[in-house]
Amino acid sequence: MIREVEYRGVWWLPEDPDRKIGGIFKFSPSEGVQLELAGALKGSVNLSKPFTPELILGKIPEKGRVTLYRCLEVHRLVSAGESSDIIAEIAFLGAHIDPRHTTFSSMTTEAVGLDLWANINWVEFPEPRELFSKNFSMRFHRPDPLEAQLSDGTKVVLGVRLEGLKKSWVQTEVRLRRNTFAKVNPPSPRPFEESLELLQAMLDLASLGILHSVAPSLIKGTIEESEDERNEVEILYQVSNQLPIDVSALNLYATLFTLADVYDHFQDVIRNWFDVRDRLKPVLTLYFATIRAPRMYVESHFLNVVHALEAFHRLVIGGHDLPEDEYQKRVDEIIDSAPYQWREWLMKKLEHSNEPSLRTRLTEICRMFPHVSSRLIGNRKERKHFISQVVDTRNYLTHHDPKLEKRAAQGIALFYLTEKLKVLVECCLLRELGFSNEWILERIGRARLDRMPKVR
Repeated sequence: MIREVEYRGVWWLPEDPDRKIGGIFKFSPSEGVQLELAGALKGSVNLSKPFTPELILGKIPEKGRVTLYRCLEVHRLVSAGESSDIIAEIAFLGAHIDPRHTTFSSMTTEAVGLDLWANINWVEFPEPRELFSKNFSMRFHRPDPLEAQLSDGTKVVLGVRLEGLKKSWVQTEVRLRRNTFAKVNPPSPRPFEESLELLQAMLDLASLGILHSVAPSLIKGTIEESEDERNEVEILYQVSNQLPIDVSALNLYATLFTLADVYDHFQDVIRNWFDVRDRLKPVLTLYFATIRAPRMYVESHFLNVVHALEAFHRLVIGGHDLPEDEYQKRVDEIIDSAPYQWREWLMKKLEHSNEPSLRTRLTEICRMFPHVSSRLIGNRKERKHFISQVVDTRNYLTHHDPKLEKRAAQGIALFYLTEKLKVLVECCLLRELGFSNEWILERIGRARLDRMPKVR
């Protein structure tokens, strides 16, 4: 998926297989799926209504059958030889399918970030002095695949494949590349979207570990076309909002955790992670949005992280300001004292009035990680000021009350305030993965706190 490709082929609509049009299929991670046709798939269209075929089928010599999914015609030329340009959300290379109904028995991905997260030594290099001898050798170790089984029977596999060992009659170099892959194999075939979500969960785990967005470089899915025939399709879609990882700039000591940290209890960590994915989906959605789109406005970044912490507290810690009986008594007294015509409106306003405030939620989360909070924010007085600033900033950015503008963080102060909140989210997620507070303090300290400027 990370590479750009271009193929020539013929294309048609499923409902009109006799009308085949020649065209060029193009894909790049930044531009997505594009199709340049030397004609039009539909003879006449309503110009006031876009042409949006759900499926376009095709055939190209290099890949065979191709399916384009969720398509949109963006340009049509009729004056000098008809032609049209179409974009698609997803391309399936290797089969004619309907993703709305086709199920996948397994799905596999490779990613540069996955290689970095699963960084295990696999080459035994000779001693430097041996390189000057007449004969020397290098040994390559193919790690055994790791496997975890989820509670529903889904198998999650992390393994490697080797490529690039080629012979040539001019021997100037030898190359061998190890690619790490993650594979999900549910107990029964799953719909496309569900299979892709399972796979994305593994990429998200690696993203949390290395603190960088891990985008797939390759995705393949296996479909069962009949009882005896299985077919593997390559899946392409746009990943333009994710910045490529600069491998040379990534410092392993600036990561939260890698595969080496969880190697001996891989099954437990994977089970915990998929449990977190199910229980804390709103938290993960908000947090990973900031990882995948680092160029978003800092105000949006801030609100995402604050909402992630609120969601974590609501889903994991919970609690109310008052015991239920006291709260109900207070509500009843307020409602009874109000004019009759306003009671229904007032009841709706009081519906969530017993939930903890943002100030309370942040205070309790800071207490969960006292040593991290002390290093990240400071003493009790500084933590109180920090939480007040977060509350004022959230309220200002949400309601735009001019009275709060001077108390709200802005500019570089807002950036560092957001980074500190992000550290708290990461602590929460590491805790849910099963890491101890001592381990979290050591890793957060090394990867985040030691690298954060001392800005108050």
